[in-house]
Amino acid sequence: MHTPSYRSFNTFSTRTQLFDSILHLLLWVSGAMAVVASVKYLLIGGGSEWSFIPLPLTLLLIKLFGNGVSTTIKASLVILVMLINAFFVQIYGGSLDLTLWCGLLYPVFLRFLIPQSAILAVVPLSIFIFAWLSHYAVGLNGAVLYSQDDKFIVHFPTILFAILGYYTISIMFNQVYRYTALKEMDLDNNMAQGLLDELQLEAHFNWLRHKNEDDTSVRVYGIRVAGLNVDSSSQTAPELTLVSAFNNLLRSRLPIGVSIGRLKNGDYVVMAERRYWDAFETGLRSLLHDSLEIDGSYISIEPSIATSDAPTDGATLKNILSNLNTVFERALEERKLFARYTLQDRERQSSRKQFSVSDLLAAIDQRQLEVHFQPKIDIQNEDQLVGAEALVRWRHPELGLLYPGDFVDEMERSAVRLNFVNFIIEESAKFCYQLQEAGHPIEISFNLNAHDIQDLRVTADLHRVQSDYNFPPNLMQIEVSEHETSVSLDSLTRALNAIRELGYGVSLDDFGTGMSSLSYFQALPVDTVKIDRRFVHDLHLNPSSEQVVRMITSLAKSEGCALVAEGAEVSEEIDVLRKIGVNQVQGFYFGAALDAEAFFKQYGLTIKEDDE
Repeated sequence: MHTPSYRSFNTFSTRTQLFDSILHLLLWVSGAMAVVASVKYLLIGGGSEWSFIPLPLTLLLIKLFGNGVSTTIKASLVILVMLINAFFVQIYGGSLDLTLWCGLLYPVFLRFLIPQSAILAVVPLSIFIFAWLSHYAVGLNGAVLYSQDDKFIVHFPTILFAILGYYTISIMFNQVYRYTALKEMDLDNNMAQGLLDELQLEAHFNWLRHKNEDDTSVRVYGIRVAGLNVDSSSQTAPELTLVSAFNNLLRSRLPIGVSIGRLKNGDYVVMAERRYWDAFETGLRSLLHDSLEIDGSYISIEPSIATSDAPTDGATLKNILSNLNTVFERALEERKLFARYTLQDRERQSSRKQFSVSDLLAAIDQRQLEVHFQPKIDIQNEDQLVGAEALVRWRHPELGLLYPGDFVDEMERSAVRLNFVNFIIEESAKFCYQLQEAGHPIEISFNLNAHDIQDLRVTADLHRVQSDYNFPPNLMQIEVSEHETSVSLDSLTRALNAIRELGYGVSLDDFGTGMSSLSYFQALPVDTVKIDRRFVHDLHLNPSSEQVVRMITSLAKSEGCALVAEGAEVSEEIDVLRKIGVNQVQGFYFGAALDAEAFFKQYGLTIKEDDE
């Protein structure tokens, strides 16, 4: 695979690029001064204005014909031109202040010729010599610039200010020069070692993702070595020697021809398509107890290795690298040397994630949100499909597929709350209508929180949807959690009664997990009770859970409510639920949530297109 050049993507990656940029800046500034001076000369005539013109013309020639010429020679030419131009300005203008201002970039270009320590000595000496020569210079018109009565000492304040200004510029620029020089050394080392930078890594990642149409999975490995995970541009020569040794060791442990990248923080990154995962992991695990030989001594490295998969854990390399950082944090806390990205890491990221209002609004307006539907099966009637719950997903352009726990709370607290609620209601109604048109009307439920249920604007939206689609009573159902304790139970009851009069059913979600389960069940106008998944999990192994499910089932049937058990994943749980008398089951045993098209395909249904 072709990967782009390092230097084509980095500003100031080399000292040559830095020099060319400064030369370009000086050319524009001097050119602007020459234009202003020429206009002034043409309008009011006379004076020293034309003395500015030779500098930009000479710099332009250096820039146009300097290709292939070393930076040292070009810097020497620029300094010579600047000195000659300064003498012309001094001779025709007679102002030492203006002359010294024209040479402000003198120490900058001098840095490309000599060390910083030498500049600190050369700059004041140069200024003193120039000022002394200027003091006794004779103008081209034959006049002495300064009278014989003028003492050289009168220029001392100007000279001291000039030295201070030149020193300040020199010290500041030296930091840029030093950073660029180290970065150039590091890039040369990386290029010699065949390492990819972050832009090349992204190109390689995208290539692997699209290489195989049948399997787009890519596993990304991060390798962090204590002592090497520092900004690569600030490493010393001994550290670069250690880096070079580890590069060779890493390459020896991986399949031949593998592309290895190194991030700015010093972390290494390698990627593999599925068929090479075993080979990569075998090689990387062999590093865990390996050592480096440096000048006859062996140094233990003990790297930390993290992995994350695309597209399962994220769609972009940026997202995957963020995952690796989270895994590294957890691995350090748990003292693990090899760790994979898990649900625990996702939850850690979610707790820190904050989306802006524009992000949330874009999710809705740009159709990044998707509604998937998880089936509800009647296990007492030949496992027939009888309903589905609408579950929202966010296909984030950078973070990949996000689940409700990642963003719903922020949606419900944001200024786009009503837009979000409207989207859920509309998508659920559309899916319900499509099923009805396909000849398989089933109950579709969706979640609303207590504040939404009591919002008259949401009630108006529910009324509009029911008027548009004219669904039979209870075909659309609202799920409300018993954890909604931040509102008045009486107010919630009145709001639900009003919604039921519109033709919607009401389902009490997460039943049995709170202290107020019975009070909610008695007060709210409930049509369906959903048994929380924690009572269903390992139901066949836990007699206490079975007893709770039996009591909930008895209570629901005595009040004429339908019953749904959530979270059933194995056949043994289904057998116990069937024996107890639970009618409906929702869980991975019968299928995960699917988008509308996949749902119809799963159950052999056809979506009828709307007639325009």
